[in-house]
Amino acid sequence: FLCAVGLTSYSVLVIRIVQPELKALAIGFHSMIMRSLGGILVPIYFGALIDTTCMKWSTNSCGARGACRIYNSTYLGYETLFLELSIQQ
Repeated sequence: FLCAVGLTSYSVLVIRIVQPELKALAIGFHSMIMRSLGGILVPIYFGALIDTTCMKWSTNSCGARGACRIYNSTYLGYETLFLELSIQQ
């Protein structure tokens, strides 16, 4: 819902503010930036967030940290909500 509201208001701003010959370029540039930032950075943020809520890590055969076995689900829910709200703003 918040993404749709933001996209609509951005499109209206571009249509009203940008010069007619640059409107397609402005919308395309914004789309490229948002897709690249959303496609690359957001999964890294959420992966790091999920790792901070791990309560018990497994170990590999070589002694290195493996996959998480137990997550703090309450803490994960709060952090996920906070991260989503902070990214939206």
